Amino acid sequence: VVDEWKSADIFAPLYTSALVLMAPLTYNWCEGGRSPTRQARISPLRPRVTCSDPAASSKRSTSSCDKRRHHALRAESHKSNRQTANSASVSAPPTSPSQTNNTATTSDDATNAPSAAAAAAAAALDLTTTTTTTATATTTTTTQQQVKSTWTRVKSRAPTLSLTSGAVACVVYPDGVLELSDGRASERRPRVHLSLGANALAHDPVRWNANDNKIVVEWVCGSTLEVTRPPNHEDAAVSEKDWWLRGRKNAVLVNFRVPSTAEPVPSPDFQPYPDEGPHAPRAAEVSVELDQGGSWYGGAHLMRQHWPLEEGRWEVGPHLPFDNGPHGIGMLVGCHWVSSHGVCVAVDPESRGLHAGLNAPLRSRPGRAVPGSTLDGYRGGREEDPWPRRAWGVGVQNCGRPLLPLGDIAQDAGDRMLRLQSRLGWEDDGVVHPWCRVAPRDDDGTASLRVCLSVSPDVREATTSALAPMPRPGRSPPDKIVQHPIWCTWARDHSGVTQDSVMTYARQIAERGLPRSAMEIDDRWQQRYGDIHFCPSKFPTAKEMVDELHDLGFKVTLWVTPFAEAASETYREGAALGYYVTSHSATPASEEFELGISLPGTALKFAVDLFQNLENGMFRWWGTQPVAALDLTNPKAVRWFLAKLRKLQEETGVDGFKFDAGEPCFLPSRANTHAELAHPAEYTRLWVTEVARHFEWAEVRCGWPGTSGTHLLTRMGDKDSMWGIGNGLRALVPQLLTAGVLGYPFCLPDMVGGNCYWGQSPSEELMVRWAQTSSLMPAVQFSLPPWRVSERAAGLCAESLAIRGRFAREIARIAKDSAVSLEPMCRPMWWLDPHDTSSFSVNDQYSLGNDVVVAPVVERGAKSRSVYLPHGFWRELPTWECRVGDDRCVESPLVVHEGRQTFQVDAPLAKLPVFVRVGSRVEAELGLTSAAAMRGN
Repeated sequence: VVDEWKSADIFAPLYTSALVLMAPLTYNWCEGGRSPTRQARISPLRPRVTCSDPAASSKRSTSSCDKRRHHALRAESHKSNRQTANSASVSAPPTSPSQTNNTATTSDDATNAPSAAAAAAAAALDLTTTTTTTATATTTTTTQQQVKSTWTRVKSRAPTLSLTSGAVACVVYPDGVLELSDGRASERRPRVHLSLGANALAHDPVRWNANDNKIVVEWVCGSTLEVTRPPNHEDAAVSEKDWWLRGRKNAVLVNFRVPSTAEPVPSPDFQPYPDEGPHAPRAAEVSVELDQGGSWYGGAHLMRQHWPLEEGRWEVGPHLPFDNGPHGIGMLVGCHWVSSHGVCVAVDPESRGLHAGLNAPLRSRPGRAVPGSTLDGYRGGREEDPWPRRAWGVGVQNCGRPLLPLGDIAQDAGDRMLRLQSRLGWEDDGVVHPWCRVAPRDDDGTASLRVCLSVSPDVREATTSALAPMPRPGRSPPDKIVQHPIWCTWARDHSGVTQDSVMTYARQIAERGLPRSAMEIDDRWQQRYGDIHFCPSKFPTAKEMVDELHDLGFKVTLWVTPFAEAASETYREGAALGYYVTSHSATPASEEFELGISLPGTALKFAVDLFQNLENGMFRWWGTQPVAALDLTNPKAVRWFLAKLRKLQEETGVDGFKFDAGEPCFLPSRANTHAELAHPAEYTRLWVTEVARHFEWAEVRCGWPGTSGTHLLTRMGDKDSMWGIGNGLRALVPQLLTAGVLGYPFCLPDMVGGNCYWGQSPSEELMVRWAQTSSLMPAVQFSLPPWRVSERAAGLCAESLAIRGRFAREIARIAKDSAVSLEPMCRPMWWLDPHDTSSFSVNDQYSLGNDVVVAPVVERGAKSRSVYLPHGFWRELPTWECRVGDDRCVESPLVVHEGRQTFQVDAPLAKLPVFVRVGSRVEAELGLTSAAAMRGN
C-alpha cells in the first residue's frame, strides 16, 4: 500500500490507510464467511408446499396461499403422471435398432383414446386432492374443482412428448419438467425444471405438440418451450451465434422464453417478499437436479474452488468474468458443466442477463435465520431486521470480505440444483455490483434461455463433447516457457521495481544455476499507468538492460493493462481520438453513497471519488489512481494500442507482454462504448483475441467462451500466501483441473508462495510445498526469491525444478497435443479412469498427460498423505533423500503400486510423490526399469 502513495493523488494515503484499518471490521461484519446474500428467488417446481403456518398465513393473502396449494396439487399430479408414463409406450425412448432413428412422439393416438398412463395420473390426482388437508373446507372444494377443470382440458393429450437425438431421448411433461435418457438406469436420468410461476393454472399448456424435429409447448402464463436437435456441425449454414452448438452429439437444445408480461417467479423455498411483490426477479430459469448427475465440474474459476462443485454453495449471481465477483466468481468463466454420470449442460454465452449458481445456500426470509445454517444467529435473527444489501466492487474494494462460495455443506446442504437464468437485466435486490445499474439492450423484453443438454457414457466423453465446439489454438506456447520457469518481479518488488533491482534479481538466478524462460517486469515500469514507455528515472538505459537479460538467457516481458490514468501521455492522446470508454451520464452522488454505504471500505471509496469529482469515464481499479479503460470495441483504438506495443518492442527489444485485467467489471458505471457490447464479457473476448493473441510471448488472466483458440498462457488469479482452499495453496489443483474442463489447457498457476499481500509472507514449508505442487503443471512462475525465505527453501525449490527438467520433453509434447485436441495438459483422476467412482472426488492430485500422476502435499505440517491411483500399475518416482549441502544422498527404493486403491505414502518436506505408469513411454525415457521396479516392490 505504501508503495502506491508516491504515485497516487493526495487522497491516496487517507484512502488506503482507512481501508486497511476497516478490513478487520469488514470481515467481522460477515463473521468470517457468513455472507448475507440471499439466493436468487427463482426455483424449480416443488410439489410439497403448504401454508399451514398460522403466523405465515396471517401475513399472506388468501389468494397467495391458494396459488401455492394449486401449485402443490398440480405438481403432485404431474409427478404421478411421470411415474406412470415412464412405463408407457407413448413416450418410451427407442430401444431396438429400428427405433434409433431421430423421431418425435406426438399425442395424436391419445386424443381419441386416453392412455392408461393418463387415466392412472387422473386417478392419482383425485387421490391427492381428496387427501389434502387445507385451512378451510371452502378453499379445499374450490381448489379441487379448479384443478379437476384444468386436468379435463389436458387429459385428452398424451401425458408426455418425446424427441430423440442420436442415442438420447428427451421427455417433456406438462408441468415444465424434462427428463433425458440414454437407456441407462433411471436414477441417472438428468431431470430439468422450467420456471413457470406459482399459479397452478399456469401449468396448463395451450400448445402441446411435436413433429419429427421439434417439440413446442406454450403455457397459459405465456412462457414457451422449444426442444430441437442442435445443428449439424458439418452444416455450413449454422449461424455464427450458434458456434457453441457445433459438434455436439446425443444432445437436445432447449429454448425457454418468458415474456415481460409473465408473472414474476418467487421461490417456494425462499419467500423474503410477498408472492405478489415486485422484487422477485422476472427471468427464464432452467435448473438441473444435481443428484441425478452425480458429481459436477466446470463453470468457472471461483475464489473458493470446490472440486467437485457440489461440495460448496455457489450462489446464483451474474455469470461473467469478475475480479472476485459478488458470489465468488473469478476471471476465467465458461458456460458448461459436466457430471460424473456423463451429463453435459451448456448455456448460450450470449444469453441476456445470464446468471448461474450451483447448490445455492438455502435462505429464510429477512432477519429469520435458518436453524443450523451459516446464517444461524446472523443479526440476532430478529424478524424486523431488514435483509441487508451487499455492495461489491472490484480489486482492493473487496479486501476483508469473506471468500465465496461458502463451504460447510454439513451445516447447509444447499438447494442441490444447477440454476441457469436469463434475466431482463443485471439488477439484483441483494447484491450491488458494477453491472447492476447497466440498462439492458433494446429488444422485445423477453427473457430467453437456450441450454444444450446431452448425455454421454462417462464424464470424460461428456467433457470432450463440451469442448467440441470450442476453437483450438493450433499451436502451443513456446517450448521454453512451458519447460522452464518464469521469474516475475511483482512479489519481490511490487511497484518499487527499478532497473537495478531487475538486474540484481536476474544475476542471482543465473549465479545459482536455476533454469529460466522469461523475466517478467511487473507493475510499475512506466512513469504513469497507461504509458507505453519505460520510466526514464527508474529505467535510464532500458535497451541495455534488455540486452543483458537476453545474454543471461532470459526472454523479457512487460506488464500491461487496458487502463490509463488521466495524467499519462497515452490517455491524453487516446482520449482526444475517442479511444477510451466514457459514461452515458455521471452517477448521482446519492446513488453512489447508497450503494457504498453497505461496507465501510466501499463507502470511503465512494466518498473519496465524490470529493475528487472524477472525470467522465474514470473509475477506480485495484490501484488508488482513477483510470479509464481502452475501448476495445473500436477497431481503430485496438490498432493504435497494438502499434504502441510493437513500437516499444522495436525500440527496446522486449519479447512480449503480461496482459493483466480485461474483465468487464473494470469499466465505468453506465459504460458508453464505440460499438454496443453484445454481452459484458465481450470486453474480455476482445482483450484476449484482438490484443493479446498477437504476441508470441504472452499471458492473460481472463477468459470467456470463444477465447480458448489462442496459444496464450491463462494465469490463475492472484493467490494469497496461505494454505487453505480460500485462494491459497489448496486451491491450486482444483483451479488447474477446472481450467482444463473449461477448455484452457495452458493454465499458469500463480506465483510460487503467493503474492505476499497485506503483510503475508510464506513460511519455509509453504514455499516448498507450493513449488512442488506447481512443478509439473503446464508452466511455473516464481516471484518471491526462495532464498529470501531460507537457504533450505531455495535448495528444495531447486529440486522441484529439477524434477520438472526430467519431464521437460514430455511437457512440451503434451502441450502440442493439447493445442490440437484441446484436451487438458493436466487432468483429473477420472480422465484416466472415467468409470471409477472413487476418482470423482479426488481434488488434490492431477495427472500430466495419461502416464504421470502427481500427488503433492497441500496440508500444513503433513509428512505423509493418502494417494489414489487409477487403473493399472504405477511406478513411484525415486527421490534423493539428502540434506542441503550434504554430499551423502541415498536413492529411495523402487516401488510399484497397483491402481484402483488408496494407500499411504511418506512425504517429508523434501519429497514430491510422483507416479509413472508402468510400460509407458515416459517410463522408458526416464530410464526406469519395470522389472527392477517389480523386484523392489
